[in-house]
Amino acid sequence: MGVRAAGVRRSDAVKVGDRVLVRFGVRDIEATVVEVKRDRVMVRLQFEGADESIVTGYRAAEVRPVHDSRGNCASEA
Repeated sequence: MGVRAAGVRRSDAVKVGDRVLVRFGVRDIEATVVEVKRDRVMVRLQFEGADESIVTGYRAAEVRPVHDSRGNCASEA
């Protein structure tokens, strides 16, 4: 089941495994959704050259789906 913020189309609801854009510091980066609970989305951030990833939470309204070339929400395979 995905989660939706006000003004977000149902097709943009995110679910576990989806690739999303989140604000981290002063830039937007891609992350992978690892958990969705009500209005909170937990994502895994992986930085190039880092040995460990970071898991952190965002409000659903702060998370934007990454779309593939056909406009579908991208998921990790």
